[in-house]
Amino acid sequence: MAAVCRTCTSPDRPAIEAALVSGQSIRGVALRYGLSKGSVSAHFKHHVSPALAGIVETKRTRTLIDRAEQLIGETESILQAAKESGRAQLALSAIRELRESIKLLGLASGELRPEGQVQIAVVNLVENQEYLQVKERLLLALAAFPEARAAAATALLAEPTVTVSSRQANLRS
Repeated sequence: MAAVCRTCTSPDRPAIEAALVSGQSIRGVALRYGLSKGSVSAHFKHHVSPALAGIVETKRTRTLIDRAEQLIGETESILQAAKESGRAQLALSAIRELRESIKLLGLASGELRPEGQVQIAVVNLVENQEYLQVKERLLLALAAFPEARAAAATALLAEPTVTVSSRQANLRS
């Protein structure tokens, strides 16, 4: 004789399923309604409709960044198809949507600040290993040309004439 599902027979079944659909954890729902985690998990797996289970899984696994990246991928596919078929109007629409999707991704990831503000990172090239290697190779390559080597060394060691402000820059959209 098959075991009876305690979640199915619970008077709180509608509330349990609503909690699961809202994205609450199986463990948390089980604790709240006095059921075992196994019972709620088995109920969800075997007795909740596939459509309802799909909603829950989508909510649990897809973050805003995931959804923005998927949207960007789909938009890029539409843009490529529009280009290949010579549909300029559709391509332009896809470009506009792509721009907005990239802006959404930037906001969600923290790379873009609200109202178009971008944080500027200042890199100290004098201490950067790649810069030091390039500088050394350049000066070695100019060894046969003493005047050019001296001019390059002077330019590379000179203080920068352009300074970068620590203020944030505003992007115009």
